[in-house]
Amino acid sequence: MAKRKAKIERLRALADTGDAEAQYKLGNISYEGQGIQRSFKKAASYFLKAALQGHMVAQCAIGCLYSEGEGLKKDRRKALKWYRKAAKQGNNYAQHHIGDAYYFGDGVRRNYRIAMSWFKTSAQGGNRDAQYSLGFMYFHRVGIKRNYKSALKWFTKSAKAGDVDAQAYLGEMYEDGLGVKANRRTAVEWYSLAAEGGDPESQVSLGYRYFYGEGVRKNRKEAVKWYRKAANQDSATAYFNLGLCYRYGDVVKKSYKRSLTWFRKAAAKGHIRAQFWIGHSYWWGQGVPEDPKLAFKWFKKTALAGDAEAQGYIGICYHDGHGVRNNFKEAVNWYRMSAKQNDSYAQYCLGLCYCDGEGVRKNKRLAQIWLAKALANGERLAKKALSEL
Repeated sequence: MAKRKAKIERLRALADTGDAEAQYKLGNISYEGQGIQRSFKKAASYFLKAALQGHMVAQCAIGCLYSEGEGLKKDRRKALKWYRKAAKQGNNYAQHHIGDAYYFGDGVRRNYRIAMSWFKTSAQGGNRDAQYSLGFMYFHRVGIKRNYKSALKWFTKSAKAGDVDAQAYLGEMYEDGLGVKANRRTAVEWYSLAAEGGDPESQVSLGYRYFYGEGVRKNRKEAVKWYRKAANQDSATAYFNLGLCYRYGDVVKKSYKRSLTWFRKAAAKGHIRAQFWIGHSYWWGQGVPEDPKLAFKWFKKTALAGDAEAQGYIGICYHDGHGVRNNFKEAVNWYRMSAKQNDSYAQYCLGLCYCDGEGVRKNKRLAQIWLAKALANGERLAKKALSEL
């Protein structure tokens, strides 16, 4: 502690003589609160003194303070002014900040072409954030023609420098063969780095690979471990996957109640299939008392989001009066929506409706068409129905 105080006093003495580097260092110490009380205002004062003497990093720091409104009144235009001064001296962080300003239209009119130009300058200077930004623009076709090979190039540079988001993108690109030959093992390597770096989506992806043995030896204990890590970061997909693990007793002890707890967490974040499984639980009374009305409620949420299986269940609800008043016409509407998405059981049910004239006029030809589709998609009940037409 005494050594640190002595060091700060020496820096102050140097700063008072106009030493720009000492002023910059005191700015950093004040900003971080290292050995002294943290003060953004004092940091801004020291940085400004150094910046006015042409200290490149201090100029960038002043830009950041203006941008965030720390110690100085937030002013994006003034931030850009100082970033330009630092960028002119070759500061790649400032160059990246200018690129960001043009990308988001922050203090200047949005211009993707100019943003990309600044990102390239910064990226060529080794800035990993700028390298990631370039990869992102090429990958998502932002202001430029999509180019997966260029995206791969810049993501790789950024990822090797430790950028977690870039590592996650490389996992996806090697998995799907985007800009490179598909390679599941390499995909797992990149997902692993991103997952270790704390990226929840990569943790889920890595868990999935371990669960099914894709690009790595199957290890469901390891899968559950990564799902839990992602769940600790509030990942809806991780919640859902853990729900499935408890539902089917994969690695963990089978428990419909625990399964439902995880599904509810996922559903609260809008996960469609989790909503379906909550409905399914109420339908069959698994983990909760059987409740047709609640089953219908949850199936309806999922069905309206376009889930084919849920649409089929809604059709059954209307057809059988399960949780809702019987309505054959509504049943047919929902069966049709599901059947058009190739749900075999819905196709079978729709074929029966045409066969029996429930909700539609009897039509043997249409009954045969839908029953044949159901059979082709694996619905065995359709075989008997066809034979009886």
